[in-house]
Amino acid sequence: MLVTGLSPVWHRVVVVCMIRRHRQRWQVTVYAGTDPVTGRERRVTRSVPAKPGQKGPSKEARELEARLLLEVGTGDHRNATVTVKELLEEWLEQAGPDLSPTTLHGYERYIARSIVPAIGTVRLDKLTTAMLDRLYRELRESGGVNGGPLAPATVRQVHAVIRRALHQAERWGWINRNPAALATPPRIVRHEIRPPTPDQVGRILAAARDEDPVFGLAIWLAAVTGARRGELCGLQWADLDLDVGTLVIRHSVVELNHRLIVKAPKTHQVRRIAVDDATVALLRGHRAVDGQGRARARVRCGARGERLRAVRRCRRCGPAAPEPVFGSLPPSRASTED
Repeated sequence: MLVTGLSPVWHRVVVVCMIRRHRQRWQVTVYAGTDPVTGRERRVTRSVPAKPGQKGPSKEARELEARLLLEVGTGDHRNATVTVKELLEEWLEQAGPDLSPTTLHGYERYIARSIVPAIGTVRLDKLTTAMLDRLYRELRESGGVNGGPLAPATVRQVHAVIRRALHQAERWGWINRNPAALATPPRIVRHEIRPPTPDQVGRILAAARDEDPVFGLAIWLAAVTGARRGELCGLQWADLDLDVGTLVIRHSVVELNHRLIVKAPKTHQVRRIAVDDATVALLRGHRAVDGQGRARARVRCGARGERLRAVRRCRRCGPAAPEPVFGSLPPSRASTED
């Protein structure tokens, strides 16, 4: 019987998964669709070691097969070749606008000095918790200046950068789990903070006033308010209410790449602090001098001398803001950040 009106139909069979032995390894290949541009088939191939004399696929090969099928199904295989360096670059571009200038600069320094030279070329799918623990140990032993040890607190900062970047990769679907979540950075030994005694503070204030009355006032305010050095340098006359006896911490000054930047305080919170009559009187006296000649009433915080040994050594500061309490700088020497 002759049947007309019908044409032969060819069915294309696509092999979804294949396991074959290649030398001393089991090679697992999973079909991952077609390229939307070229139309060519995409396949993901990985392998595991094969035992001598083994005839059929090993348990590890079957587990790899199931894992690859899951990754292809969820799309995780698409970024399997992304390296740690590429992830860090992508993460910084995404997170940078939300970081303070000093935090961003610190992250970039950790990445360039400690992370990329060690694991920058490692693929994300090859990065393990053991590799990170090894990195932290090596940094602790010889990651500092001239091959010296790196402080545990700094190593923990490096760990924080890696963990945050990998967490973002996990949210993007680039990895199934964050290997840094189970890593073990070094423990920080907390030391007791021993502030100077009232007698020591008095001698520091006396020495500061003898050298520069304005510098002495800055030390006085640090002692009575607990403000950070950058917050004192960012203090403006508009932040003071001398009639009521209060000051408001709204800004902080930092030095970054030889430029002064006005930014929000470290806690990102505005603080209102009450001051006593003696402090108000000192500020009124300084206000009178400042009004007569601000250039002569500049805080000199850049020296590395003994005057700041009892407190933290202060960077050269002079806020890039209108009507600063302590000093002034030409506008070209500074920029303002929100």
